[in-house]
Amino acid sequence: MLGLLIGSVWALPNLQPKFTGDESFAESYTAIVDLEDGTYILAQILFTNAGFGDQKAGCRALVVPNGTKGSNGSLQLDSGEWEGAPQRLQVGQCFLSVQDDKTHFYVSAEGISADIIISQAPKIYGEPDRRIENGGFYESEVMIAAAQAQATFKTKQGSGEQKGWAYLDHARSNTLLPQVASKWYRFKGFYGAEQILIQVRIPPDGGASQGWVIQNDAPKPLPAKDVVASNGELNISLNGQTVWVRGTDLIYRYEPAK
Repeated sequence: MLGLLIGSVWALPNLQPKFTGDESFAESYTAIVDLEDGTYILAQILFTNAGFGDQKAGCRALVVPNGTKGSNGSLQLDSGEWEGAPQRLQVGQCFLSVQDDKTHFYVSAEGISADIIISQAPKIYGEPDRRIENGGFYESEVMIAAAQAQATFKTKQGSGEQKGWAYLDHARSNTLLPQVASKWYRFKGFYGAEQILIQVRIPPDGGASQGWVIQNDAPKPLPAKDVVASNGELNISLNGQTVWVRGTDLIYRYEPAK
């Protein structure tokens, strides 16, 4: 396949990390899975130059079974302890691979594991606002907006297996996130007649919002005039209708710096 969209055929992105020499460089692949029984899973493989030594890698497994407290585990490895290839990343026991038009993401750390089979290979969507430059750069691209998935998970409290929906993205940066945005809103509507993915970024200077929506695998921008963000809620004018996005229950709070 070529690195472009030709007709209805999408190219497979190259999974190999692309390091810069910056101390602040970081790159990640992140999957979010919403299972039919209400369980949520976050799987992540990441690379960084921060701290002692360059080109380090790690992986993270977060499992939040429906109605119970979430479990989070992470693993860190040095530069010689991981391998990268165009369609497979191996970080310790964790890996992300693409084969036969499917994506396989497995993470295992600190007694927590998730094995995720996504029924779609990654795509290059070309959504707006995917690269931001401010003396450094921040790149973020959706690789799977919404696809059916099968997941098996294990925590110290128990295990499970369930079908659901999955999302996958890829990010690279050599700048600090507060210099890119004061806030992000991301809504993933997996269940229903039509899947939808919405993202709105509020610039750090409080300027006009930058947003986009993906429906039917097609991205389109959300003009700032069609978005009102306040008090943790979004009011969006979309396809001639008003859409409200607001949080209800807090599933898990991740505060690694704190």
